[in-house]
Amino acid sequence: EMESFSFSDNTTNLTLDWLLANNPEYRAAAVGDPAVFPSTQPMLYRPDTLSVLDQGWFFFSDMPDVIYSRTFNGSFPAYATWVEFEERASGKSFTVVNVHCEFSSGSNRVKSAELVNARTAERRAAGKRVVLTGDLNSLSMFKTVRLHEEAGFTFLPVRGATCHLNRGINLFGAIDHIALHGNVSAAGELVVLRRKFSGEWPTDHYPVFADIRLN
Repeated sequence: EMESFSFSDNTTNLTLDWLLANNPEYRAAAVGDPAVFPSTQPMLYRPDTLSVLDQGWFFFSDMPDVIYSRTFNGSFPAYATWVEFEERASGKSFTVVNVHCEFSSGSNRVKSAELVNARTAERRAAGKRVVLTGDLNSLSMFKTVRLHEEAGFTFLPVRGATCHLNRGINLFGAIDHIALHGNVSAAGELVVLRRKFSGEWPTDHYPVFADIRLN
């Protein structure tokens, strides 16, 4: 959720620029001209390890292919980005779908999960690897998560809170998740970094990460 911009130029993403400047071995995918490609949910990758085969986006909306279209009930736009990567060493490919579901409406989140499942159905049916990540704004027992599980996604267990309200306050369980489908597995436990960096909280959510193995 990289939504910090220069006051004088709303195409300059300050968070993304800082991350790329401080991690020169990485590049950004799922980005582009904001007029045609929403760029607040990028994916950083190492070009020496991975190549980008394809990328795209869709909005959680009755008009999913219309950029910045409002959600199903007319609230602020929410969307998913996706990137198909290929591992250079093995030639194995996988698709990462990164979502940010609307926080206030359960019906929006349910319809969003149904749309993600519909948009990944062809890849999943073909036995391709799909990794689902992001802020689902849903606890593990919510219908949003169950719908993805019914579609065959396996969620990695998350212990404790992932959203801390910019204050390190852990009021409820995880709403940020990583789920896997196909011939891919976790190489270890999912980790949540509940700490400040250089004295600052990076966002209102903790970083959540896992090492993934392409089988």
